[in-house]
Amino acid sequence: MARNFKELRAKIDPERRARVEKRVRKALKAMPLEGLRDARELTPQLQAELDALAAMPNSESDTTEMRPITDWSHAVRGPFYRPIKRPLSLRVDADIIDWFQRQGQGYQTRMNFALREYVERNRKPASSTSRK
Repeated sequence: MARNFKELRAKIDPERRARVEKRVRKALKAMPLEGLRDARELTPQLQAELDALAAMPNSESDTTEMRPITDWSHAVRGPFYRPIKRPLSLRVDADIIDWFQRQGQGYQTRMNFALREYVERNRKPASSTSRK
């Protein structure tokens, strides 16, 4: 269960907290009105804190409580990648369409997956392709 934010904040080194709060105040002053509109869900104070943390160099990040990742077996590459879809008129044999439609809702997605699988299996390595 997540800890209380105030409890975690209290554990931060006072000197470090002062540096972050200084950055927050600076970011709040510099934040354009448009940035505040985009961050409607966040209070200006919280948005400024996030901006200050994002601007902080990695060398200042405290990672002592983070365990190193040693098992990458369940890692997924690009889970948020969604290729752009384009509408297309395509002639496909009736029996192929019937088979995919009989599988139920999402048949077009499954057809796309089957095509993608074919492309991946038959794609030549990048180094062997040449541009003309």
